Amino acid sequence: MSELLKVSRSDLSATLTINRPEKRNSLIPEMLDQIDLILDEIANDPKLRILVITGAGDVAFSAGADLSVFASFSPEEVRSKWVPKGHQIFRKLFELPQITIAKINGDTFGGGLELALACDLRISRSDARLGFPENRVGTAPGWNGFQRAVEIVGVARAKELILTGVSIDAAKAESWGLVHQSVSYQELDRATESLQSEIFKSAPHVQKISKQILNTFQSSHSNTVMESIAGAFAHQTKDFQEGVSAFKEKRPSNFRGE
Repeated sequence: MSELLKVSRSDLSATLTINRPEKRNSLIPEMLDQIDLILDEIANDPKLRILVITGAGDVAFSAGADLSVFASFSPEEVRSKWVPKGHQIFRKLFELPQITIAKINGDTFGGGLELALACDLRISRSDARLGFPENRVGTAPGWNGFQRAVEIVGVARAKELILTGVSIDAAKAESWGLVHQSVSYQELDRATESLQSEIFKSAPHVQKISKQILNTFQSSHSNTVMESIAGAFAHQTKDFQEGVSAFKEKRPSNFRGE
């Protein structure tokens, strides 16, 4: 396994670190494949009770899909591979028998936010920004971001996030229920450890059953086909090409509705 992902373990918990800080911990296909394997290992370890997911460095949890790599895919690759692969892996994370915590150590956008929303609990540093900027580069969330955002914060706030592409700070994210707790950067480690301590106070088997029951109230994972088609369609537009160019050139996009 490469150094793009790191896993550390203690007796009862494991931490998965997205280790691409020079690219704001953005995700590429190789990393998705590795996350898939890591989740299988975690799921099959009966001793582990908690998985913490975080990002390397102090800038970003994850900026989502690496736009340069995503832009190189054909529409058919987006529809048949990239979007379904993300759905499959994030569903596996969602259904993991262990309790999962997204330790949001910095900015969290697009697929990075979808990754965090697939976790059971989210704790964020207070100066982190969170959002779905996909519309601003001419594409759309593709890894069940639509449905999970609606389930967690409601249709109105999901529309605000997705349709405008705005990012919100962790304090607002906490007030919306997008994250469960926001703390200072200095307190993030301690707060995460405290949350784990509270989890350890519950009976392990009952906790697993309770998580399964709670998950049944979320009708996630029905949007793979719709998001795959949406991603493939957006990928063919001139607006997407303009969005990618503007992103690389660090300038405002000049969308023409084409």
